[in-house]
Amino acid sequence: MILLEFGIPMYQFKVWGLFYKKRQLYWSFLALILISWLVESIINNNIFDLHFIGVNIYTKSLSAFLIGILSIHQLNKVVLTEKAALFTNSKFLICCGFLISFIYLMFQSIFQLYESTSNEFLNKIIVPFAYGNIFVNVFLFLGAVYFIPKKKRNLWLL
Repeated sequence: MILLEFGIPMYQFKVWGLFYKKRQLYWSFLALILISWLVESIINNNIFDLHFIGVNIYTKSLSAFLIGILSIHQLNKVVLTEKAALFTNSKFLICCGFLISFIYLMFQSIFQLYESTSNEFLNKIIVPFAYGNIFVNVFLFLGAVYFIPKKKRNLWLL
């Protein structure tokens, strides 16, 4: 799950040209997460464990951190290059959604590291994450899909 959660946004950043002329960086980030996941899974003896909460917390934190940093970098590129309104730019909205989701996921993972943290405190972190996730998925990602530029059709193909 963590590998897909990291791989899909990474591929999207690659499609947007974030790794243009930096192919090695793209592959090294993917390799870093894969190796981190393998090592943590072998150490915890849970390589085939399908429970999604509390598994591979370090890898989850690292992947969320990397996606957050890449989202900030892409946001900087969008802000500096786009002339249109930012809130109608699908890249801007998707990166904002990534930033909100993955930074919150990073904090949630870090708090799960501490065993002394009470379940009540963790619930106060996890429950708002569900509402934030709904906000990101419904408003930001649907808005991003709505504002994707339309393809120009060639008249001679009609």
